[in-house]
Amino acid sequence: MTWGLGHAVVGKNRRAVYPDGKAVMGGWRRDPNVDHIEGGSDHGVEMVFFWDLQDRLTGVLVNVACPAQTNSQKLAITADYWDEVRKRLRAQPDFAQADILPMLAVSGDQWPTYYYVREKAEAIMRERRGLSHSQEMGRRIADAVLDVYPYVRQDRKRDVRFVHRVELMRLPYREITTQDAAQARAEYDRLERDGANPFRATEMQKFRMILNRYEKQVRGKLTTSAEIHVMRLGDLAIATNPFELFLDYGIQMKARSPAVLTLTAQLAAEIGQYQAYLATERAVQAGGYSAEVLWFNYVGPEGGRLLVDRTVELLNQLWSDAKQPVSAPP
Repeated sequence: MTWGLGHAVVGKNRRAVYPDGKAVMGGWRRDPNVDHIEGGSDHGVEMVFFWDLQDRLTGVLVNVACPAQTNSQKLAITADYWDEVRKRLRAQPDFAQADILPMLAVSGDQWPTYYYVREKAEAIMRERRGLSHSQEMGRRIADAVLDVYPYVRQDRKRDVRFVHRVELMRLPYREITTQDAAQARAEYDRLERDGANPFRATEMQKFRMILNRYEKQVRGKLTTSAEIHVMRLGDLAIATNPFELFLDYGIQMKARSPAVLTLTAQLAAEIGQYQAYLATERAVQAGGYSAEVLWFNYVGPEGGRLLVDRTVELLNQLWSDAKQPVSAPP
C-alpha cells in the first residue's frame, strides 16, 4: 500500500454570518448582506492505494471533507458525486477492477452546493463541460486521484506497521440554557394550540425531548457515549467519530497528529443516542440550524474539545508505543 495527497475544490462552509452576529445555513441566497462566512474549508483529497502481490491495484480509499449532497432535496437513491468518481476512475485500465471506497472526512459544516461568489460563472462553466453539479464535483475528485497515481505507484510498501484501537468515550451533554428551555416551551405550547398542523404531534415530541433533557440536567450532569477508532497504517493515521463534526475539529486533529498524513471519518460507529451535529463554540454563539439546540444534538463544544484531545492522545500512543505489532512481510 501507499498513501497519496491531492487537492480538489469540493466542500465549502455553508454557514453565513450576518452583521448582527447571527448565522444562517446557506443564508447568502436568502440575503446577500453577509458579514462573513463562518469557517474555512479543506480541499485536500487524501488517498490510500492497495495492490496485490502481482502489483495489480486492488483498491483505493478516497477521503474528502464534504458530504456527497449536491442533490440534497432530490427524492432519489443516489451515490451523488461518488458515482462520477467511480465512472471516471474505472475508465482507466489500472482502476477497472479496483474497489473505490469513499470516506467522508470531518465536515459537518461543509456543503458542495453553495457558491457565495461566482455562482453564475460556475454554472456556465458546468454547461460548457456538459456536466451536472454532481458530475463536476466528481470530475474534480477523480482528476485529483489520477494526478497523483503515477507517483504513488513508485512508493509501494509491503512491510507496513498496522495498529487499530477502539475506545468508548463518555462525553458531557451540551448544556441547555434557561433561555433554550423557555424557547422550547414556547414552541411546544404554540404547536399544542395549532390544531391545523398535520405534523403537530411529531414537532411537539421534538420540543418535549429538549424539555426532558433540561429537566434531567437540573438534577445532575448528563453524559452520552461515543465510540472512536484510531488506526496506524505505516506513517498514515485514520481517526473516526460518530458525529457530524464541524470542520475545525478535524483540522485540529490533523494538525496535532504525529502521522505524516491523517484521514478522518465522521458519522462512523454510531452508538447510544442519535449523534448529529457537534458545533464549535463560535458556531454555538452565532446560532442557526446545526449549531442551535436540537432534539438530537446531544454534545456541544466542551465535548468536541475532549473528543479532539483524546483522539490525538490515542494517535500519539500509536507512534510512541515501542511494543506495537508490525505486520509480517508477504
